[in-house]
Amino acid sequence: RFTLGASAKLWRMHPSRRFQALGSSATYDIGVLAAPGVRWRIGARAGSLERGAGVQGFELGIAHVAGRLALAGDLGWRDGVGFRPSVGAEARLTRRLHVRAGLRDGDPAVGAGVALGAFRLDAAWTRMDAGGIIFVGGELDVAVSRGTAPTTR
Repeated sequence: RFTLGASAKLWRMHPSRRFQALGSSATYDIGVLAAPGVRWRIGARAGSLERGAGVQGFELGIAHVAGRLALAGDLGWRDGVGFRPSVGAEARLTRRLHVRAGLRDGDPAVGAGVALGAFRLDAAWTRMDAGGIIFVGGELDVAVSRGTAPTTR
């Protein structure tokens, strides 16, 4: 199994150093994900961090799922920063509740996610620029099914 994806983002840096979406700085990511086995995932991502710039960052990662536990690691490179490793683990406590912990660029990171039907809400905390930052995200899974064509006898 193999997939290719791309994303476009519009960011704006608020004077108080908080990121805001739908700003004027367009950036992008291009990624590939492969599943060479049922329990393994390998992915890579390249992208820009500033408007009009070429590739400024790259990551290569691997993940392994064993029952209710997933382990992952990646090595990233960012222009002006160099290489940085990250590792993490996620435990599925129930069908709906997941918890995570790891090291992001050497800094601790913790998070949790809850699934409610087709909606998923995730929150995480990590250190950034000598302070902490909280990320909150939501995801809605929408499935579109094709009807079958009428048959004649």
